[in-house]
Amino acid sequence: MLVISEETARHLVSMDAAIAAVEDCFAAMARGQARNYPVVREIVGMADAVFGVKAGADTSARVLGLKAGGYWPGNAARGLTNHQSATLLFDADTGRAAALVSANYLTGVRTGAASAIASPWPSAPISRSASISTPSKCMAAVVEAVKKEACTGRIGDGKVFVSPVEQSVRIRTGETGEAAL
Repeated sequence: MLVISEETARHLVSMDAAIAAVEDCFAAMARGQARNYPVVREIVGMADAVFGVKAGADTSARVLGLKAGGYWPGNAARGLTNHQSATLLFDADTGRAAALVSANYLTGVRTGAASAIASPWPSAPISRSASISTPSKCMAAVVEAVKKEACTGRIGDGKVFVSPVEQSVRIRTGETGEAAL
């Protein structure tokens, strides 16, 4: 099995590549060829951590995988990011584990790519703005991706404003702060 470090992932996946991959996956989802499976997310019961597993498949690209990870609010004091994750990729033909990827960087560029792809699509014809909330560690990737996707060089391309969110709440679970994102 291939093991890919954070540093190697940074060298392998550019923002442009992430945008293209996410666009391809969204298109496959629209065609019914890709889907996300139900997310499992639970409070760990120690270190105020929340842990979850997200899985999915894209049959058009022959990709099957899962991301496991979560939010550890005490990590900043340890010099680590609060969000930690790893992605496990499988051979679509056999189900065998093919690669384990340290996925903190990939989570950021995926979030940025998805935000960039969605940014030109306001929710209603009269909409004049879009709002994206993301953990601080993903902010630079989100801004970079939105700038790349939204720029046509014409008046009206828009502006990006970055401001802190004082509080966030996931209504379904009651999670607050970054855990709610």
